[in-house]
Amino acid sequence: MEIPGYPGYYACENGDIFTTRRGTLKKKAVCRTGPKRYSYHGVVLMKNGRGKTRKVHQLILETFVGPREVGMESLHLSKNRFDNSLKNLRYGTKKENIEQMKDDRTKLVGEMTNNVKLKNEDIFKIRKMKGSSTIKRMAEIFYVNPSTIDRIIHRRTWKHI
Repeated sequence: MEIPGYPGYYACENGDIFTTRRGTLKKKAVCRTGPKRYSYHGVVLMKNGRGKTRKVHQLILETFVGPREVGMESLHLSKNRFDNSLKNLRYGTKKENIEQMKDDRTKLVGEMTNNVKLKNEDIFKIRKMKGSSTIKRMAEIFYVNPSTIDRIIHRRTWKHI
């Protein structure tokens, strides 16, 4: 089926993107759309003489389901963000997307992230110390900025604990 807004480009339900712009049917090369850890499959589509990189999962949904409504996102139903088949995709809210990533453990939170300074046990200690120590003193103990301690205490960060 032709991709809306991109004449000469076609999407298949299995997640493949093809072009006929050079006279023959040719499968588009897939590229990554960001740093390795966060990337999705993308393709470069030409429009008005300019190349535009688009995420494959978004193109599949736009082609077979229709345009994305305001406030909605493209969701992968499985943990595999490289499975761009129509049966693995749907539109949903940001909240649904985040909850699904947490359930699938594809959203890294807390000490699962690479650049974390604090561990889960530190968060429990910080919250226990509330009231018996100043934010400034806790920041010195845990070698973090006082604003970090404040956000932990008020559950603006580390909400999952």
